[in-house]
Amino acid sequence: MPSVKAFFKYIDEEEKGKLKNSTCMFTISVGQQSHENERFESTIELISRSFSSAVMLIDDSLQRHNMALNQKENAQYFYNISIQEGY
Repeated sequence: MPSVKAFFKYIDEEEKGKLKNSTCMFTISVGQQSHENERFESTIELISRSFSSAVMLIDDSLQRHNMALNQKENAQYFYNISIQEGY
């Protein structure tokens, strides 16, 4: 059991109950701390408890958008880095 606990930030108890019969799409940005080790394990456990099924989408190249926040380099620069980190 991870020591880090994942939780839904902006959802009330009534809405949480509606999730049980739905499918979750969980996107992974390669290299993000929230998708590593105990944080990742905790998130997977939350998804397992909360949804009837889930689809995991791993986004190497889409990571460039997160990398580009508050940076002066262009999208192509971060696209190349994100592809490299995905290998």
